[in-house]
Amino acid sequence: MSNTVLIGAQWGDEGKGKIIDVLTERADWVVRAQGGNNAGHTVEVGSERFVLHLVPSGILHEGKRCVIGNGVVLDPAGLVEEIRGLEARGFPAAGRLFVSDRAHLVLPYHRSLDARGEALKSASGKIGTTLRGIGPAYGDKMARTGLRAGDLLDPAFPDLLRERIDAHNRTLAALGGEPLDPAAVIAGVEAAIPTLAPLVCDTLPLLHEAAARGEEILFEGAQGVMLDIDLGTYPYVTSSNAVSGGACTGSGFPPNRIDRVVGVLKAYTTRVGEGPFPTELSDADGEALRAAGRAPAALRLVRRRRRPPRRHELRRRRLGADQDGRPRRLRPHQTLRGLRTRRPAHRHLPGEHPSRRPMQTRLRRNARLEDPARRHPHLRRPSARRPGLPPPHRDPHRRPRPHPLPRSPPRPDLRPPLTPHSPRSRDTVLAGLARFKKSCGRFGRAALCRGRVQG
Repeated sequence: MSNTVLIGAQWGDEGKGKIIDVLTERADWVVRAQGGNNAGHTVEVGSERFVLHLVPSGILHEGKRCVIGNGVVLDPAGLVEEIRGLEARGFPAAGRLFVSDRAHLVLPYHRSLDARGEALKSASGKIGTTLRGIGPAYGDKMARTGLRAGDLLDPAFPDLLRERIDAHNRTLAALGGEPLDPAAVIAGVEAAIPTLAPLVCDTLPLLHEAAARGEEILFEGAQGVMLDIDLGTYPYVTSSNAVSGGACTGSGFPPNRIDRVVGVLKAYTTRVGEGPFPTELSDADGEALRAAGRAPAALRLVRRRRRPPRRHELRRRRLGADQDGRPRRLRPHQTLRGLRTRRPAHRHLPGEHPSRRPMQTRLRRNARLEDPARRHPHLRRPSARRPGLPPPHRDPHRRPRPHPLPRSPPRPDLRPPLTPHSPRSRDTVLAGLARFKKSCGRFGRAALCRGRVQG
């Protein structure tokens, strides 16, 4: 069992549809978790070409089940048109496509607000939106005033929609736009309800039960990580989270059940819409790249410069890789002969010549020479630990303390012990002075004459 999240590693249009089509062969469920019909995938099956904006590309594989998650904003009319196009080409959606009842709706007034807001911006302030109402739909979601797919099943849905239309018509009038006809908007949305109502359900239990059964789930991303609303090149971004974490929040699937994340990129970088792009190619080279990659004319291209190989890449090329894809390690007798590599830079103290040995190495060497236990292994003290206890923790960066040399045992004292403050007799004192006089000679006599012995 493997649950995979696939994302674009650039600004979108990396060719994710091809990779998704390959990974779908092993998956049981394919989930779309963010974005709207402003993105999608192009998949070629044989001589047929399918452009999918909302429906996951797993619908083209027999036996695969697809989910449109709660993080998607869906256009009811656009989704119905896409479903009917697939059914006309032999790919039914009944029983295979499930729409979350928490997914928000993109309605006609969202497209009008999107177009009017972009028209009022200056040339330098334009974001380059697709004018499909994705941003205003996510704005209503955050403002807690949006309508969700589950509301389509409510008998009072026309009244709810009329209230939203009246409120947004006032906003359009303030922006200088033309208000919408509520009756026409309601009629257009109600025409999509018979097709979408059987597909709307709570998709969270479906995904959790599938994971409990050990079925594989593939989360297909839209756009790219550089267009993420939080981590992208703001404000020239989309309105949803295009990073891998958006797959969890946009589907209700727990992140601890994700097994791998796959990022897709291409050899050259492209970007849709506005935003900084300093290495853009607007000459014949850009046109050649666009034609070779069959990229749309609206894409902006940049040439990717090759970087020098890293050391681990050189090792992988020289030694190859094992079964797990990890580079084999060098044996003691093996070297990277013929490969130009730079020596690692060391930090030197002020005033120290760079060619000298690094200070850390010198300190370790000095500590080793100053340690008597290392210079004289036979002088090492036996361990005082109890048998069976683990060795004490030793900090590898702490300088070892030198062990003192063992002292010889003290000589035994054969003299009789003296009692503290014991009185000495006159004979004992005179005998001691006589011994002192005999051993000192003339100097001892002079010392003795200067002193007196009192009885």
